[in-house]
Amino acid sequence: MGKGKKNVVVIVVVVVVCVLVIGLVVAGFILWRQRKIGLAKKWNTRRLKSNLNSLLDSISGCTAFISYTFDEIKATTKNFSTLNIVVTIGYGNVYKVVLPGGIEVALKRFKNCSVVCEDNNGPGCEHVRH
Repeated sequence: MGKGKKNVVVIVVVVVVCVLVIGLVVAGFILWRQRKIGLAKKWNTRRLKSNLNSLLDSISGCTAFISYTFDEIKATTKNFSTLNIVVTIGYGNVYKVVLPGGIEVALKRFKNCSVVCEDNNGPGCEHVRH
């Protein structure tokens, strides 16, 4: 083999080795990153489940329903003021309501108030259970 061909072979071998090393480093980084992301997702899922379970445990003892009349709801929404609308969707508006005691809730008012409540106390807009 001549001196010129020997130099070309050495250069090709060095380039191939460099490309392989860079490829392995990139592949290793990608695998490491995927594992790190997977572990973070798993940890966040466990934490979310734990928080959800403790939240459900804290409200599981609450069995009392509080009823509000239409007039009480109308007063808390300031006669269903547009200033209290959180979002308008589908069949009506969702209002931000602050109940006595400072509890904030979202209240959906249907466009068609002829819906009958589950306990048959009249039209859905006349009697609401919380």
